[in-house]
Amino acid sequence: MEHSGKTRTLESIARSAQAPVDTVASLYEREIEALSREARITNFIPLLAASRVRYQLRLVKGPVTAT
Repeated sequence: MEHSGKTRTLESIARSAQAPVDTVASLYEREIEALSREARITNFIPLLAASRVRYQLRLVKGPVTAT
């Protein structure tokens, strides 16, 4: 993922999760490392890492309920 695309992705995740960008970036880098260790095909690692970070942040925040 190019740098500006990565930055936009991290900012988007942070905004939607109402979490600090630094926290999101840290989680993202950890997921990139974990996925890279086991991946045979690396094309989708950034997409999978972003998805995992979103999931982790939803778990911390809890389910979204309509009011």
